Amino acid sequence: MKTHTLERTGLPALEFHGALLAEAGDRPDVDPAWTVRWHSSAVYNTDKGNLVLLLRFHSDRHDELNQNTVLIASTVTKLAELIDEYDPVEYVADFPAHPRWDKRRDDRARHIENQFDAMISDLMQQAGLTETI
Repeated sequence: MKTHTLERTGLPALEFHGALLAEAGDRPDVDPAWTVRWHSSAVYNTDKGNLVLLLRFHSDRHDELNQNTVLIASTVTKLAELIDEYDPVEYVADFPAHPRWDKRRDDRARHIENQFDAMISDLMQQAGLTETI
């Protein structure tokens, strides 16, 4: 098993022994207006049997900071619960509070959330991770 070190925003780096299962990203290559914010991810299996999910929020905007979040779970079901709690638009700078911006704010949030969900689905499929109930 290889030693991995993952940078976490606001926390010490996380180091563990394990294997990289898959990587995915959701940066679209179509419209530059929609590509200033995106996520990338990687999922690992540790030698102790835990799953580690690295979620990176990337932004090209001057008023938004890149963020690295690490989720750790003992099962795929627990990892799915942690993913459900993650807010993919948490680090996005918002438009001023005004009714004229409501639709644009909602459209942007929906786009980021949809791209994030597709990325997670792709990542889990690549890694061969399925939830059993």
